Amino acid sequence: MTEKYYLDGGIKTCTAGNALIMETPHIDLPAEYAGVSSEKAAPTTPSERAAAAQNVALSNPLVLAARAFEKDGKTVLAVLTEPIYLASERAELKRLLEKEASAVCGSPVTLTFDLDVYRRISPDMSEDVKTLILKKLKIM
Repeated sequence: MTEKYYLDGGIKTCTAGNALIMETPHIDLPAEYAGVSSEKAAPTTPSERAAAAQNVALSNPLVLAARAFEKDGKTVLAVLTEPIYLASERAELKRLLEKEASAVCGSPVTLTFDLDVYRRISPDMSEDVKTLILKKLKIM
C-alpha cells in the first residue's frame, strides 16, 4: 500500500512497504535568474583575498579560528585548530588548507599555526607589522 503526504515546500514523501522514498519537485526559476551563474568571481582586492582565505580555513571542522592578510601579493593565513596530535596529520592539514586557499585566492597562501602571528593580525595592522610577520615566516 502506498500512502502520500505533502509536506511544507512541496516535498512529496511516499512509503512503499518499509522503505521511505523522498522526491524533490522540479522548480522553475523566474526569468530574471535565467542567465545568473552560481559561480562566484575570484577575489580582486587584498582584503577580499584575505577574507576568502579565512573562509576556506573556517570551512574545515578542525579549524577553530582564522585570520589573514595580504601584502605584495602574498597572503598569510594564521589558524587556531583543535588539538592535532600527529605531525603527519598537521602537515596534511597545512598542505590541504594552503592548496584550497591558494586556489580560491588565485595567489600563493602561506599557512601558519603560530599563535604569535595569529594574535598580531588585525584589520588595522600597520605595514611594518605585516613586513615583520613576512620576515618571521621567511616569505620575504
